[in-house]
Amino acid sequence: MFTVKKTEPTALDTEIDKLLTALAPIAPTEDDYKTVADHLITIHKLRETELSRKRVSSDKAAEVVGSILGILAIVMYEQKHVFTSKALGFVTKIR
Repeated sequence: MFTVKKTEPTALDTEIDKLLTALAPIAPTEDDYKTVADHLITIHKLRETELSRKRVSSDKAAEVVGSILGILAIVMYEQKHVFTSKALGFVTKIR
């Protein structure tokens, strides 16, 4: 039912890997260590903002389309035949 999407590494992910590789041989007491660590922190913040963008999942989009199609089917049937219903009962509630 649920699938895990395999994502390709972004440019930020590869840059993080490069910085981690560069940071490994440097001693924590050296000045270069602080510089590379600051760059790493900055890139992590950029990556978090990139990941925090919310996108509509395909499951939710399918639910919405299904609800709309159901309502349209009921309304079209009501136009041609005598049938009373409340189409809003079929709409899924926002959680």
